[in-house]
Amino acid sequence: MLWFKKKPELPPQSSIKPEEFGEQLRLLQEVTKTTGVLHEAQRIQLDYWIRVVLDKAKNHTLILDLTGPHKSITFDVVTKGKQKDLESRLRPLDEWVKWLLGDHIAVRVKINGDLVWEQGPREK
Repeated sequence: MLWFKKKPELPPQSSIKPEEFGEQLRLLQEVTKTTGVLHEAQRIQLDYWIRVVLDKAKNHTLILDLTGPHKSITFDVVTKGKQKDLESRLRPLDEWVKWLLGDHIAVRVKINGDLVWEQGPREK
């Protein structure tokens, strides 16, 4: 006799319209700034962005310091080969991170153990 588990139900459809996603992500910025906690939606965005920017990435680790006086995020990336045009690839990543988490975040990128990008917080 075979037993089959009940087919899992799909999660309810989101009430957020696609054009509102960016606004919802921006609202999380203040929560992250005050609590030092990264929301899962923010983490997913960061994971996607580094993969888009560094197409030769095999895997990566996000290292966050959102509670200290010098808030930062470090992308520690392992790549299959040498990435070309790092400046033109990493500048948009820096802008995206500051858009998502706030201008007070320093952004660092390590590729295969070498620090290749470091941009401090944006001055106001």
